[in-house]
Amino acid sequence: MKTGKGYALRWFTPKVEVDLCGHATLATAFVLSLDPDTAAGTYHFQTNSGELTVTQERDWFTLDFPARPLETPDNTDALVSKVADICGARPVNLATSAGNCLAELENEAIVRSITPEPARVMTLDFKGLIVTARGADCDFVSRFFAPRVGINEDPVTGSLLQPDSLLASHYRQARIYRQAGLGPRRRPALPLRRGTGRHERTGGVV
Repeated sequence: MKTGKGYALRWFTPKVEVDLCGHATLATAFVLSLDPDTAAGTYHFQTNSGELTVTQERDWFTLDFPARPLETPDNTDALVSKVADICGARPVNLATSAGNCLAELENEAIVRSITPEPARVMTLDFKGLIVTARGADCDFVSRFFAPRVGINEDPVTGSLLQPDSLLASHYRQARIYRQAGLGPRRRPALPLRRGTGRHERTGGVV
C-alpha cells in the first residue's frame, strides 16, 4: 500500500504474521521496478521492523535491513543437548535472537546431511532453528527450519524471519560474506555485507 514515503509492507506465513522477510521485500521491489509508474531505483518500505530500503542497480537489488544482536541462551548445556538430539549432531556454538535459535555445526557436510523432524523442532521454545557451518566454497552455509510458523524448512534458506541478519552478526570477522543456502531449493552464494547496526543483502531475480 502506498504511503507518504514509499509503501507499507507486511509479511505472512501460512500460520502467522512475521516482522521481517528479506526475500519477499526484494521481490516486492522487483515488481515495482517493472511498472514505469512505480519504478524508482530506490524503494522505501514502512514495516513492523521499521523502514527498509531497497536500491536497484541494473538487475541487482540490495536490501538494507536491521542487524539482529545475538544472545547467549539460558541453560546453554541443556539447549545444546536438545539441539544435538534433534539434529543428530552436537553444535560447536549456540546463540539466540529474535525468537530464533542459531546452531553452528562442525562443517558443511553435517549441515547438508541433517534431517530434523518438524515435530521435534517444534519442541524447541523458538520460532525457528537456524543451522549453519563454515562453507567449503563460500564463507558459510545455512538451513532454516520453522514448523512453528508453518514452514518445515524455508526453501530459500533465509527469507523467513531474516536469519541472514543473525548469520551476519554471528560470522563477524569480515564485512562481506558469500552465503550458500542448502534448503530444498538450493541457491547460489550471494553477498551479505555486515555494517554497524545494519546489514545488506544483494540478490537477483530468477
